[in-house]
Amino acid sequence: MIRFSFDVDPSELEPPSPGFALGDMEVMGGGGRATSRGHTPDQSMMIFVALSDLLDGLRTLAVRGSGSFHFVGTDSSFRLDFTLGKGDRITTRDGSRLVDAASPATEVLEAAYRSARPFFERHQGLAEVLGCCGGCGSPIGFR
Repeated sequence: MIRFSFDVDPSELEPPSPGFALGDMEVMGGGGRATSRGHTPDQSMMIFVALSDLLDGLRTLAVRGSGSFHFVGTDSSFRLDFTLGKGDRITTRDGSRLVDAASPATEVLEAAYRSARPFFERHQGLAEVLGCCGGCGSPIGFR
């Protein structure tokens, strides 16, 4: 089972809070884990923008029904590759490293949304600056 985790860098929570707060993403699957944390150079990303891109890209991949989605964290070099293959299953890679092999597409989307929703709710004030969060009539579907 694939899992996602999102965090805002604590130094980014000080007022005034820009909507472009830096944060990190972690993805854990049956083949390993990929994280933007702890790299040199730093791979933190504009987490609210990046998370919106991730959710939209995964949704688009599922609707398209085949192909790949190459996610790159906003203002970061952190990258994940999602490939939708036979049987409506998504393989997730961090470069050449396998993170998760062939999870059902619905499971990957649900895992991403299940992790994103409480993240957006926890940081609603920051996310509202961008107009992209839960509870505010989001274009990514949180209500």
